[in-house]
Amino acid sequence: MSYYRFLENTQISTNACIQTVQVDTVQNIKHQQITHVLAIHDQSQISLGAHRNRIRTAEFGVVGTKKDPGLYVHPTLLVDAILGVPIGWGDIQIFKRNPENKTKLERKYQTLPFEDKESRYWRDAIQNTSSAIPEVILTFVADRESDIFEVWEAFDARRT
Repeated sequence: MSYYRFLENTQISTNACIQTVQVDTVQNIKHQQITHVLAIHDQSQISLGAHRNRIRTAEFGVVGTKKDPGLYVHPTLLVDAILGVPIGWGDIQIFKRNPENKTKLERKYQTLPFEDKESRYWRDAIQNTSSAIPEVILTFVADRESDIFEVWEAFDARRT
């Protein structure tokens, strides 16, 4: 009950929660004197189709075959590169797809500006993590879905 009250509190924002997590992560890095961090990121979908009758589906987008309500999340988990121990989160992006979205072919996806593509979340994860985390060496780990020129441009060559 109190967890739902927390989530429904209008004074609570996703961005404030993410920033709090980032501040705690920076404190962990400084306190443990970590100098090299693995930043592991990927995109996942959270399907809430099994809870369709218990949630307000209008607050969510669609996932999968556009039938299930849900969200997409693109988190960046930070791990001490020497010890292999998780130390916090560099970035967490949460987004939803509009059920009215056309297919990639209908939207002429190849000609869309990069800012209008979901691929931007890969670049944003790198930029947000790099700006939130202090001067440590960052090694980004991602799957081949992140192999995009605009993503590679986002790296700060002095510390990644």
